[in-house]
Amino acid sequence: SIDVQGGELDVLKGSENSLRDASGVLLEVEFSEMYKGQPLFGEIDKFLRIQGFKFIRFLGFQEWAPRTVSIDGRGKKMHVAADALYLKDWKYVQEEKIDTWIFSAISFGQTEFALEVVRQKNYITSGFPDGSWRAFVYEFIKLTRGLNEFPPTFSDVYSIDQSLGRFKEIYVPPARK
Repeated sequence: SIDVQGGELDVLKGSENSLRDASGVLLEVEFSEMYKGQPLFGEIDKFLRIQGFKFIRFLGFQEWAPRTVSIDGRGKKMHVAADALYLKDWKYVQEEKIDTWIFSAISFGQTEFALEVVRQKNYITSGFPDGSWRAFVYEFIKLTRGLNEFPPTFSDVYSIDQSLGRFKEIYVPPARK
């Protein structure tokens, strides 16, 4: 977790060895320059992607407006910063650290990512004391291992033409050969 008032990219560059072992990164990113010469979200995002991380989501935005007015005249403010969550692409996580990655994903509510890893791997699920975080992960693995069938997604059921056809007044399907 990094919040160093515009110095996030410097910290990341100085910790490339630590990033190899990291399951995830949570850091503050800015979309507008708040500190002179600071790197913005795009630069940080590019760096983390090169390191094998996937952007997952923003966790809360900070807003700003150039002027504060009375409540009856207020409009929407611009998003200037947010906390950004990244998880390492699990394919780049060392085998012995997958359980840490699964725990990180679950901790941030990313159960579908954790389930995808469980579907791809074969785990031994015993030998950890009750109450430990590893026991929690392996219980999660045992409980979800049998979930071979997942409910269909919207795109599994409907074609793009069927979906867009709901808006007949504004959607015209492309001509087919």
